[in-house]
Parts: sequence; C-alpha cells; structure tokens
Amino acid sequence: MRALLDTNLILDLFLGREGAEFTGVILDSVDDGKISGFISWHSITDAYHVFKKDEGVKQDVPVAQDRNDLARDKLADLLSRLSIPATGDKDFETALSFDCKDFEDSLIIAAAACCDAQYIVTRDEKHFKNSPIPPILPRDFCQQVAALY
Repeated sequence: MRALLDTNLILDLFLGREGAEFTGVILDSVDDGKISGFISWHSITDAYHVFKKDEGVKQDVPVAQDRNDLARDKLADLLSRLSIPATGDKDFETALSFDCKDFEDSLIIAAAACCDAQYIVTRDEKHFKNSPIPPILPRDFCQQVAALY
C-alpha cells in the first residue's frame, strides 16, 4: 500500500499534538515494510518553519539546543523513513488544475499522484473531496494497514 502523508500529520508528530500517535503507527508500518510512505517537498519546509517557530511544543527541548538543529534532526529522521515524490513543472501545472480552495492541498494531490499513492492520509478529508486520490483519516488508515497484517 502506498500513501502520502499530509502536512498536518507531520505537524502533529513534531508538535506533540493530539493524533501524533497515528503518525507514529504509520511510520512504524513504513519501517516494517508494510507500506510505502511519502511526503511532499513543500510539506517538509512547512513543517520545518512551523516547528522552529512554535512555542507550544509539547516535548522537552533543552535550553541549550538550538530549535533549528532540533528541527533539522526531526526532518532527517523523517526523511530516513519517508520518500519525496519527484515532482516537476508538469506536476505543478497539474496542481493548478485541481479544484481546491487551498493551493497547498492541490500540491499534495499532485505529489500523491506522482508517486502513485493509493491514499492521502489527512485529518482534513473535506479539503480533498475532489481529489482523484482518496483522502483517509489517520485512524482509518491505521486500521486498514492492521487488517492487512
């Protein structure tokens, strides 16, 4: 099974938000070879900037540790587990054609199409209602993966 994770799942994990446990289960499923996981290029930059600036991170960050270094460490770990679809000009043009209120969601759809994802795992299903790749809630995706193994 191939799935692209929406930015919100990465932010849940990085910021210790509710729902982070599902992202953890999905990453464990990638590590175990049960699924192939992907993340879009722009989700990485978004997650980096939000994490670096967020003051409400629900995890202990040593005072001496620079937020930039911590953000980079988190991204390095993430990229050791997830792949980035190789997108280009044509994918960007395709994204422009999707009927999404938020262009960022169009980019997610284009990235998911580029890697032949079967699902876009997201907490915001309504943002992807017109997507050719079906959105799925993290809990439901975890249940589907568990049912396969």
